Amino acid sequence: HLDAGDQDWLHWEVGWRGKRFNLGAEDVSGEIEDVPQPGGGTQSYDQLGSWAAYLTIALRGEAAIWRRGRWEPALPDDAEELPIELSLRYSNADIDRDLFDSPLTKPNASTQEVRTFSAALGTWLDDSSRLTFQWVNLIADHEINTFGGDNRDQSYVVRWDKRF
Repeated sequence: HLDAGDQDWLHWEVGWRGKRFNLGAEDVSGEIEDVPQPGGGTQSYDQLGSWAAYLTIALRGEAAIWRRGRWEPALPDDAEELPIELSLRYSNADIDRDLFDSPLTKPNASTQEVRTFSAALGTWLDDSSRLTFQWVNLIADHEINTFGGDNRDQSYVVRWDKRF
C-alpha cells in the first residue's frame, strides 16, 4: 500500500459464456501521484497495470454462470455426476520502473513485471462449494530472493472454495 495524494484507476472486464465454456479478459491500469519518499519529497507513478485472459471448458456438465459478482455452478436438479471443468489463465502485471529507482522497493525484493500461466482442474461438489487442483507457473523479469534468487517459480495448489 502506498500513501498517495491522488489515485486514478480504470478496471474493465469482458466475458462470454457458451454452454460448455467461459472466455474472459480483464485489465487494470492506473496512476498514483504525490507518493511520499523516504528522506522527503514526493514522486508520481503513472505506469501501473495488469491484465489477464482466461478460458474455462466444462468437460462434464455446463459451464458455470457469473451471477451477482460470483461464479455459480449450472447444476441441473437431477445431476448424478459432478461437473468437471478445465481452466487456463494467463496474466501480466507491470509496475512503473521508477518505483525501482526510488528507495521504496528494490528488484531483489519485488519485480517490475511478472507473468503467470495456470491450469486447473476442478469440480463443483454442490451449489456452494468447489474443489480445484491447480498448477501455477510464474516468470518475473528480475531474480527474486523469495524464489531463491531465481526469476521463476512453480506452485501446486489444492483449493476448496465454500460459500456461506
